[in-house]
Amino acid sequence: MSTHRRRPPLDPGIGLEGVQEAGTGHHEKLHRAWARLAKEGRTWTPFLVVPYKPVVPVLPGQTPDLGRIRPVPAGEAFWASPYIVVENSGGIGLTARAGEDNFVHARVFNFGRATSVPTQVDFYWADPSLGVSAGTCRHIGTEWAEIRHGASLDVRCRTPWVPEFLNNGHECLVVNTSNPTATASPGSVFGPFDPIQVPFGPRLDRHVGQRNLTVEPAQGGSTAMTLTLTNPLPFSARMLVTLRAGMFEIDAEHLAKTGETEVLTGLAALAGDPDAPKEGPVRRVGRPPAVKVAVGEVVGTVPTDATRGYAAALVEHVGKGPDPEAGEIVATARMRAGEQRGVEVVAHAVEPKAGWFTVVTLGQTWEDLPLGGYTLVGVVA
Repeated sequence: MSTHRRRPPLDPGIGLEGVQEAGTGHHEKLHRAWARLAKEGRTWTPFLVVPYKPVVPVLPGQTPDLGRIRPVPAGEAFWASPYIVVENSGGIGLTARAGEDNFVHARVFNFGRATSVPTQVDFYWADPSLGVSAGTCRHIGTEWAEIRHGASLDVRCRTPWVPEFLNNGHECLVVNTSNPTATASPGSVFGPFDPIQVPFGPRLDRHVGQRNLTVEPAQGGSTAMTLTLTNPLPFSARMLVTLRAGMFEIDAEHLAKTGETEVLTGLAALAGDPDAPKEGPVRRVGRPPAVKVAVGEVVGTVPTDATRGYAAALVEHVGKGPDPEAGEIVATARMRAGEQRGVEVVAHAVEPKAGWFTVVTLGQTWEDLPLGGYTLVGVVA
């Protein structure tokens, strides 16, 4: 007789918002179900992912992110997840609106062979920065959900977030997900779960998603932005700022059919790529925009006590060689632990044409290791 357990049937993903609305009885029923799953002693587990690019490619030459490859390979914009969006009075999309309630959404995938019960999803925001860490992120809220195996679930943070006018809604967003070994609510449950390994580390951990991308009009082909360069490490280090830039044209039909979020976040990796297509629905056009990057004085410091585990995980990959896809080094700064410096970025299209897109991708590296990045997409008007 076979000793293999039968794989459970697909069950619908359940957001706990609906569970709470259903009342205490339904909540207790779900709690008992979680406990039963833990006692079964399954040999399969969930496999949670917040992908940094589409799971179904939408751009030429693009490969899917199913969470199997970490660290993220060189040249990939791991900070431009298309699965982190914002809901406000303008609808749901990439752009947050300063001064009003915004609700962050994250689509979490479970590519494992067991339902993720429960799934903890923590939402954070940070000032526009090249690299983020536990010290730079501010907690928005936490949601609990149940995500079936082989499926995904759009998790909406019910705690409103009001972006500051100072940043004009350009803040960074980070989502940490985990199927922890124990839960605080509705009770303690133990079992073969899928806990997060490197919080706030999207390049190293598939449980983490990040959205450092802004789309705004480029009047006359020009865009400008102020970012922060942060040393998230608990020791002094020399930080490098790298640049990749390009001009692109996108067929309106393709943009409407595929979706603005998926297409525009994909441009982050295409910027500066000499192999970017010159034909097709998304194509490289003209000459790259002229970009000026200046690192300024110290503007503040952030705590680094919570980043020691992140630093230890990074050290494991030191010495693997330089990243040939990182781009041109445009600035360097020797920084103390937790130190922050302002970064001024100005981009101007050399050959502006209405409807074209200027794409500027800045990266931050330490010891040849990418720590983060930010992508500015300008729509030439």
